[in-house]
Amino acid sequence: GTGVVTIGALLVMAAHMRGLNAGVLDQVGLSQKGGAVTSHINFGRGNIAALRIPPRQAGLIIACDQIVGNARDVMAAIDPGRTFVVANADTAVTGDFTSDRSAIVDATLLHRRLMARAGSDNFAAHPFTRLAERLLGDAIGANLMMLGYAWQRGWLDMDGDAFDAAIRLNGVGVGMNRAALLWGRLLAIDPAPVLRSAGLGEAQEETADALIARHIADLTQYQNASYAARYGAAIDRIRRAEAALNGGTALTEAAARSLYKLMAYKDEYEVARLYTDGAFAKALAEQFDGDVRLQFHLAPPLIAKRDPLTGHLRKRRFGKGTMPLFRLLARMRFLRGTAFDIFGFTHERREERALATEFLYIVETLASGLTAANRDAALAIARLPMEVRGYGHVKEQAVARYRADMAAHLSRFAAPGLPVAA
Repeated sequence: GTGVVTIGALLVMAAHMRGLNAGVLDQVGLSQKGGAVTSHINFGRGNIAALRIPPRQAGLIIACDQIVGNARDVMAAIDPGRTFVVANADTAVTGDFTSDRSAIVDATLLHRRLMARAGSDNFAAHPFTRLAERLLGDAIGANLMMLGYAWQRGWLDMDGDAFDAAIRLNGVGVGMNRAALLWGRLLAIDPAPVLRSAGLGEAQEETADALIARHIADLTQYQNASYAARYGAAIDRIRRAEAALNGGTALTEAAARSLYKLMAYKDEYEVARLYTDGAFAKALAEQFDGDVRLQFHLAPPLIAKRDPLTGHLRKRRFGKGTMPLFRLLARMRFLRGTAFDIFGFTHERREERALATEFLYIVETLASGLTAANRDAALAIARLPMEVRGYGHVKEQAVARYRADMAAHLSRFAAPGLPVAA
């Protein structure tokens, strides 16, 4: 789905139009199941004896996916100091994530390995996937953007007229492909305005004040000002305790993120609000033209049936009548947590309210008992709720682990010298 094979076909056709001999070997493997795709592309005026590029013989490597770019045969093809490498800094989620929720690819490690192999002067990486999505409306344009970048840098000897003719001959997404190539060239000339155009300018680190203010505003929309004030008061207490130790704001920020996460749990009212507050409609209008048919896959706890094998709630598909229902639910969020909250009687919602209440008490405990000796233990406690992830039975398992870990860490906080298993 990344368009690697298409890039190879366009390059080969452009080479033929230029009068060069060209050949391409596409190794697609399990591509239809999310596997790797590697294309070996050769140009020359003489005969091309072998299509597979041997070790240390690549002139340019376009790593559309850095995970594949770090594969043994790709790394072997790099001749340090001679081979140029353009890499996509955005990495895709791998299949490991389905069995390990913490299996996040370390993009910086992949980046460093490629740069160390090719040499810093011969290596460039940018968030091409996000650039393509925001500038072109489709991530598929990332690869042509990378090609345009390499061409502008002088890392690829390509006839622009011939390549444009190949794009027109292909006849698919001609306008977008031309635009992708141009954006890539502009990125090579001056990346700053391109990144700004895509809303990817250099990120400013959020201060503790800004973080807390944003959370208070969100919780006011989530429920009401009174609900947000409970959050603000709790975080203010722990902030004053941390300030008394001249300890910076790490504990305050960790507690702020965790308490916000637990207080802003995604229940039926919040899902309905997020779908109907205007942001979702705006995103649809920006990405799609014409009428859009929406389908929602939901497992409402009051009507969903359970899978006979797993016992878990099964999702059902809901159509166009869902949005009016969402708008009604969003206006009814004042019922959340009251005796009239029909969703609040389910085990999952009771558990979520309990988690928020418990952590409010824990934040108070940390603020009242914080010392220099137990500061590290307090920070570990403040970060624990971030491990409560997922929905339904996945979240239930995470909550069980969280409560066991919390009990151990609270013991360490009370007795700072007590070792706790990680």
